[in-house]
Amino acid sequence: MTPRILVLVAVLVAAGAVHAKPAAKRADAQRHYDAAIAHYKAGEYDPAVEEFEAGYALRPEPQYLFNLGQASRLGHHSDKALDYYKQYLAALPEAPNRAAVEQRIAEVQKELEAARPKPEPVVAPPPERTPAPAAASAPVEKRPLASDEPSTPYQLGARIRGIFVTQAMLSPFLVQSTSLESVSVGIEFVYRRPKYDVVTSLDFSWLDVHDGNYLAVNHPPDTDTQFTQFKNLSFISADVSIIGHSDVTRWLELRYGGGLGLGIVLGDVLLTHDSGDMGVPCTVGTAGNLAACHPIGVDLTSPQREQQLKATENGATKDTSGDPHRHITSDKPPVMGVVNLLVGARFKLPKKWTAQVEVGFRDAIFVGAGVHYLF
Repeated sequence: MTPRILVLVAVLVAAGAVHAKPAAKRADAQRHYDAAIAHYKAGEYDPAVEEFEAGYALRPEPQYLFNLGQASRLGHHSDKALDYYKQYLAALPEAPNRAAVEQRIAEVQKELEAARPKPEPVVAPPPERTPAPAAASAPVEKRPLASDEPSTPYQLGARIRGIFVTQAMLSPFLVQSTSLESVSVGIEFVYRRPKYDVVTSLDFSWLDVHDGNYLAVNHPPDTDTQFTQFKNLSFISADVSIIGHSDVTRWLELRYGGGLGLGIVLGDVLLTHDSGDMGVPCTVGTAGNLAACHPIGVDLTSPQREQQLKATENGATKDTSGDPHRHITSDKPPVMGVVNLLVGARFKLPKKWTAQVEVGFRDAIFVGAGVHYLF
């Protein structure tokens, strides 16, 4: 039985650091925020202001200031509303709702002007009816965001990874094998949620596996050792992963998770049975030595190796250790499943860009980096 090609097995253990105090503060802030939203929806604007203020004290994010302005204005505390609106625009100059907030500021200023004492006129004008408050924009019902975080939940990114498969990883299956050191590139579409991301990725991997002798576990080395060549081997694949994330600081988050996918294996794998040297058959000890374990009539250490292997090709005769004939193996799977596991860190950069570094397992051990744009 010929050895299976591309047996890629690894175990990734991801350990996430727990930051108790920041997590507790975030949880307390979220409780106040949820309570404020409930009061706001019930038309209880003064309690809503108190809860928003308590949340802002724990997490001073700009979104709290906008919601405080809304609740204060509808609670007829125009002076507080004006102050909160101005603080919001100062903290978030490029706010997507800036025009609406500036309109609210103008309305509140007009109300304050109307409420100021005026010199008593000669003829008192009829009392003006206080205009009803303008329709409220609902507060944003999500975690307050940093100023450079996305205004939509969608992101697009690109990444590059170094990929590795070592002989030690294959040792449970192969007594003798070679290693893979190569690179992959990919694009990612991200649907971002408060505590996790749904990441859909498309990946192209160059599978630069080294040529060499292969011998499967529990197979006789004198008849089943094969010289194996990999021609233009590559892997096009897609996967969907659920990646959890938790903030460490305002601009740094930890990422961890995994997913599944499917890919197409391109290229060919060529096999030629080895026999041995000078009448001495291949053994477990010599299977990895190309000078001692090689096909009959082929010097695997010679510059003319390819011409000698080409000369053995004969599709009409079976390839055996006693009569070697190089052939394309049918053992290479046309399609392979993808198992993706990773742990890493994301750095939130200005202007809605992020950078990330990660390590993990995606049918091979990888170390990578990438960038994303936050829509």
